[in-house]
Amino acid sequence: MSQHADIVLIGGGHNGLACGAYLARAGLKVTVLEASATPGGCIYTEDLPDGKGRLELGAYEHGGIRGSGVAADLELETKYGLRFHERDEILFSPCDDGTGLCFWNSLDKTVEGLAETLGREEAERYRAFSKWSTAAMGVLFQAEEGPPPTLRALAALADATLGAEGQRLIQALLAPATALTEAAFTDDRLRGPLDHWAAHSQQPPQAPGTGAGALFLAASHGSPAVRPVGGSRGTVDALVRCLEENGGTLICSAAAEKVEISNGRATAVIAAGERYEAGRAVISAIDARRLFLGLIERDSLPASLVSEVERIHFSQHNVSELKVDAVIDQVPHVNGPDGMERTFMLSPNTGSDIIRAFSSLGLGELPERPPVMIAFPSTLEPGWAPEGKGVVWLST
Repeated sequence: MSQHADIVLIGGGHNGLACGAYLARAGLKVTVLEASATPGGCIYTEDLPDGKGRLELGAYEHGGIRGSGVAADLELETKYGLRFHERDEILFSPCDDGTGLCFWNSLDKTVEGLAETLGREEAERYRAFSKWSTAAMGVLFQAEEGPPPTLRALAALADATLGAEGQRLIQALLAPATALTEAAFTDDRLRGPLDHWAAHSQQPPQAPGTGAGALFLAASHGSPAVRPVGGSRGTVDALVRCLEENGGTLICSAAAEKVEISNGRATAVIAAGERYEAGRAVISAIDARRLFLGLIERDSLPASLVSEVERIHFSQHNVSELKVDAVIDQVPHVNGPDGMERTFMLSPNTGSDIIRAFSSLGLGELPERPPVMIAFPSTLEPGWAPEGKGVVWLST
């Protein structure tokens, strides 16, 4: 016996939930199928037994859901219970020589702090780079509504918005992140966090096409950094409430087994032995290889599509992520101004160290000095650790 919906959506991670919530608010009957016992995907907060605290096992900083406008669109904060801790401290980058670079909501405050550590000339270079990055990102934000633009359309938009600087943006998008930072700065310590931020795509910042990543951090001034109250599950819980209060259905422990195709259209999903019929569409929030090569019969797909999906691969530079979460005896001293222990930290040391780390990985070797991301969730609110202890979130 089949269950019926307008939309059957595979994957209840944050992207799938957001997509489902938008469609449910538009009046469609939506069923979201999630393989795990709980929704959220890579956003996952776990309570330890016997009051021993809680750990943040997945993604941590959620500023994107507010900055993109999704939180406002879906009324996640005003209606569905999402609350954020706001911080003027955006980022701290401790270096191996004992110095540390502070990035604040205020660009002026950031420049003054950098001047004390790196000198006035280098700090003013950062100011100029930040202002250009902000303008460049403004062009990319204009292109977020609707399908991704062609490179030609994006170039035309950049020319119309930035004038003579438009060509510079297109060059930046095609270039390695390291090419941008090496041209902009002389101090390798300042290149480090910008290159590290660019490597969030898990591609080496010296690879072509990573240039946009070098703009993100410098363009982030002007808005506070945010983390959900209670942990990442705060975002997930708000998305689920939005989905369900608008008539959508979330079904967990329902791993998709097959997508049925009829007359060239996806019509149903078999999950955990149940059949979910889709009157309008099947939408996938899982990766293309799993969908097209694992859930759909090959003879139902155009040969050209199968061939293209088969070419999707993980190159020798596309790395895995090592993640450690732990309850610790105490939060260590951070060699920066008061408040920096509350922020998100990147510790690449220098841009050269990032390049060496990814070069080692490309040779199949572990880097001697891997770039590290660190945070201490217990500094923002109680409940993360027993009295007198702390919690660390660490990733490389």
